[in-house]
Amino acid sequence: MRIVHIDRQRSWTGQTVRTYAIAAGMRERGHEVAFIASPDSELAKRGRAAGIDVLEVPMRGWRGYRSVLKIRSFLKARPVDVLHCHGPRDHQYAVLAANKRTVRHLVRTKHNHSHMRSGFLSRMLFNPVARVITVSEWVRQALIEDGLAPERVSTLHDAIDIDRFTPRPRDPEVLRAHGLEGVETIVGSLSSLHPRKGVEATLRAYRLVRDALPDASMRCVLVGKRFEQWQPLVAELGLEDEVVFPGYQVDQPAYLALLDVYVLPSLKEALGTSIVEAMCMERPVVVSGVGGIPEAVTEGTGVVVDDPTPENLAAEIIALVRDPERRSSLGKAARARALEHFSMQRLLDETEALYTSLMAE
Repeated sequence: MRIVHIDRQRSWTGQTVRTYAIAAGMRERGHEVAFIASPDSELAKRGRAAGIDVLEVPMRGWRGYRSVLKIRSFLKARPVDVLHCHGPRDHQYAVLAANKRTVRHLVRTKHNHSHMRSGFLSRMLFNPVARVITVSEWVRQALIEDGLAPERVSTLHDAIDIDRFTPRPRDPEVLRAHGLEGVETIVGSLSSLHPRKGVEATLRAYRLVRDALPDASMRCVLVGKRFEQWQPLVAELGLEDEVVFPGYQVDQPAYLALLDVYVLPSLKEALGTSIVEAMCMERPVVVSGVGGIPEAVTEGTGVVVDDPTPENLAAEIIALVRDPERRSSLGKAARARALEHFSMQRLLDETEALYTSLMAE
């Protein structure tokens, strides 16, 4: 098969990681792959470095006629079996540029939790799509409620690099860099630190944990960008010496290894890839029961808090801090689930099977 992925995102996000991994995996399986990407984007750079054919075009709005014409020419020169788009803007460009002579099947992955917009524009965009892929069953059901036929929507759960996210001891250099040497118990998370990640509830819960365990050797570590927005709340709670913000970190496994309890009470979540990464590293997780999270964290593989108030979160964190054996048991069960259900091999198998079924149709 000849497969082209079109993705306008410029940075290296969960979406582009999945896009690149699927393309690279299909290429290893003997399929011909190419990218249509934004100029100087991470996807374009990494694609070229790997020897993948890349067309770089700006994708900034409906008036990008030149980009549409370039994409149309690119597809005309090498007709494709599957044109796979990953976001709303590149989806628009794909629909404008493709036709039946150049693209046999148009596929769209819905990476986020937002509903499909109603009206003429959405109908125009989704009518030509042969199959919509969602990262969780929860997102699939939302799209069906929005009007898509069930047989046109398939759930292919996100996957992670299980070889990268393996259990490891704490790195002494990382501990030293953030003043964590000698700290016995560390709770926290890795995320965008967006308010929808439940950061406020996490901080307020940690205040309650420290009130209940004043003599414990503990810290809260929250890894991610834009942490400055939370420093006023940290000061208000009197946690300036208790909460560490390392900022964004490339070596995510090294920071996950610091955590004895992973806490992420998200307000919205399509699935929660960072949660699965923590699970794969045998971290016991305390999470909210929203969106697709319960598809990742099942009974016995973590703690799902349906009403994630600071009080409820604190109670679960305290229970885990006091019970290292349960932390170990949950961590091992979490890793087993991650290995079984969220491997890249599984995602590649399911994606290839979906492409093949479309070709048969």
